[in-house]
Amino acid sequence: MSSAAEQEAEAAGTSFLVARITASTLAAADTIPNPRDPQWRASLPRHAAAAMRNDLTRRLGDDAQRATDLLRPLAYAEGQGLPWEDIWAPLASAISGRHYTNEDLMWLWRTAGAYVVEATEADRSAYRLYHQSLVEYLRDDTVAPSIHAAFLDVFTRAVPYGADGRRDWSRAHPYTLRYLATHASDANRLDVLLQDTGYLVHAAPRSLTPLLHNARSEAARETSTIYRSCLPLLLESTPEQRRQVMATSAAAFKATDLMDHLNSEANRSGWTVRWAAGKGASPAIRDTLIGHAGPIQAVACTTLDNRPIAVTGSSDSTARLWDLTTGTQIGEPLTGHTRSISAVACTTLDNRPIAVTASSDSTVRLWDLTTGTQIGEPLTSHTYWISAVACTTLDNRRIAVTGSLDNSARLWDLTTGTQIGEPLTGHTNSIHAVACTTLNGRPIAVTASSDNTARLWDLTTGTQIGEPLTGHTNSINAVACTTLDNRPIAVTGSD
Repeated sequence: MSSAAEQEAEAAGTSFLVARITASTLAAADTIPNPRDPQWRASLPRHAAAAMRNDLTRRLGDDAQRATDLLRPLAYAEGQGLPWEDIWAPLASAISGRHYTNEDLMWLWRTAGAYVVEATEADRSAYRLYHQSLVEYLRDDTVAPSIHAAFLDVFTRAVPYGADGRRDWSRAHPYTLRYLATHASDANRLDVLLQDTGYLVHAAPRSLTPLLHNARSEAARETSTIYRSCLPLLLESTPEQRRQVMATSAAAFKATDLMDHLNSEANRSGWTVRWAAGKGASPAIRDTLIGHAGPIQAVACTTLDNRPIAVTGSSDSTARLWDLTTGTQIGEPLTGHTRSISAVACTTLDNRPIAVTASSDSTVRLWDLTTGTQIGEPLTSHTYWISAVACTTLDNRRIAVTGSLDNSARLWDLTTGTQIGEPLTGHTNSIHAVACTTLNGRPIAVTASSDNTARLWDLTTGTQIGEPLTGHTNSINAVACTTLDNRPIAVTGSD
């Protein structure tokens, strides 16, 4: 037997899962295979999918299809897994077209329970597949929309009705309120779900919001815009408070049908909306990105793995990456600054996309956006709050130009993490903004200050170009550069 085990281990290679499944298959066999049999050795699986298929077929025979049907819903479950109660068996039946009950699930647990892991979510049991490779084996992208449609239908039918004859979403399973929109979106049926105001009131906003851009009909897009417009108020509210907030926003949008439906969901002690003054948000709103714990001070955009992303900096001392296609956060927050992040710029370094952040902790930090890790040590020299950063190229080197409340601007070699030359001095008050461009083929920076002036700097020589730009009568807080009639120009904004 040890020789057979050695052959199995050799076939499994470094995959513990393949070894685990194959060992289970061999242990359940009536006879010990001949380890010298070349046909048997060739049949040993080398991948998890093949190991699972062999195991189910050899151990369960005609019942292999039964087990596969019961396991398949777990491959499409969200979060920690699928609820058992009145969900799993009906879902397996809807997906396979064969009738299954809780007795079938008990049989699965006894005969193929090693493929299933019990977890906990929202204080309820949830069930998922043991390993991601099993998920990949059981999923079929060609039929995925119909499977997600089955999820939508089964979970919706499981929502009990109230005395008024409408579904009582307050009694829906937590999985339903967290993930039903995901399945509806993947089934291309999100619009139908967005028409149910009871669902909108009780659904988890953090789960629903990233999917709202998939709304297609005019009514669904209007609902999505109204929902986004009041999202900050919905996040920590009770369902009744959400209803009131959305009804008020709907009234401001003059969306009377939505307002009336939301009013009809009011509980006995809840107030309803008759009208609301004010102007609704633009229907152009696509996504509201939620995650920072404090005001957002800076944003910059770039691409990561050919996806458009945004990098935001906040007074919560973190920077975050956002996938602009899905409206979701990428990875963990970038942490290291000890005070508010006041400026962000994006560039590339050694062909890697990076972000440069500036903070009121008087440091500049570089971040590898692919790995989400800090590059090198913080850049230090400024003696006060750094309020602005811009990136450019100088002598084929990637550099950053920073502006500070210490009245100076500084140049930084991003490859070496060192300051280039002396500080750019001349402003008599805080620098609030920096932009970079070229002038007569030479790289320059434009700085804007509380001294009511903007100044131009030759980055090659580190000297000021010409006289300060005057005209503003108060602090200049923003500057950007472009061209007009083939002339390089700067546009400034002031108090």
